[in-house]
Amino acid sequence: MKSMTFRNGLARLAASVAIAMAGTVAQAGVLSGPITVTLDAPGGLTDGTIAGTNTTPILLTDTVAVGTGIHPGDGSNIGGLMLSTESIVFGGATQDIILTLGSGAESGGVLTTGLLGVVGDPAQYQFSGLSIANEIITGVLISATNVLSPANVSTLLHFDPNNPGSLSFDIDSLTIANTNGSGLSFATIVLDLQTCIVGTANCGSTTGGGGNNSVPEPASIALVLAGLAGLPAWRRRVAPGSNQV
Repeated sequence: MKSMTFRNGLARLAASVAIAMAGTVAQAGVLSGPITVTLDAPGGLTDGTIAGTNTTPILLTDTVAVGTGIHPGDGSNIGGLMLSTESIVFGGATQDIILTLGSGAESGGVLTTGLLGVVGDPAQYQFSGLSIANEIITGVLISATNVLSPANVSTLLHFDPNNPGSLSFDIDSLTIANTNGSGLSFATIVLDLQTCIVGTANCGSTTGGGGNNSVPEPASIALVLAGLAGLPAWRRRVAPGSNQV
C-alpha cells in the first residue's frame, strides 16, 4: 500500500512538472517591439589619428521593429554611421540582442570601435522598450567573440532590474581582436535576456532572491522528468553628413 501510494505520488509530481514544462515552452517568448536604440558617443569619433578625430558629440536614435534591427545604409540614423560589417539584430526566435561592432579605429596596433566617450560618460548603445509577453526581464547573460579586453565583458553592461525595459552597453573601452590583417575586423556581443514568468513566485521582485528568477530550460525539466520516471523501477568612420571613404 505504501509502495503504491509512493508511486502514485511520483506520478502526480511528474505530471505537475510536465504541465509546468508545457507552460514554460508556451510562455518562454521572444522580444516584442518596437525597440528604441540610441547611439550616444559624447566624445565624438576617431580613426585613431589626430587628423581623423572629430570631437563633436554623437547622439543618434532609431525606433525599430524586432525583425528589422539596424544595418549599414538601411536609412536609419544609426545605420548611416555603421561600418559594413556592423549591425544590431534582435533574435527572431530568442530573447537575444546581438551587436556586431566593427574596428573603426587603430592606434598602435590596438583596434577599437572609434566611438569616443568622455570622463564619466562612456560611448554606449542604449536600448529601451524591451518587453516579452507575460514575462519580466530579470537579468542579462553576456557572451563575446573577438574581444581582447576587457577580460570580463559584463563590466560594460548596465542593467537595473528595477527598470527591466532598458539596458546599455559601453562601446568605447572595448578592444577588438585583429582577425582580418589590415582589413576590417569585428567583435560580436550577445546579450541574452533572462526572464521569469509573470505570476510565478517572486517574479518581478528585486529583493529576497526573486530578482534573478529565469525561465527554466525545457531540457532541464526533461532531466527531472527522466529522473522521476526512473525512480520506480572595425575600418575608418566618418561623421554623419560626411562622405564615407
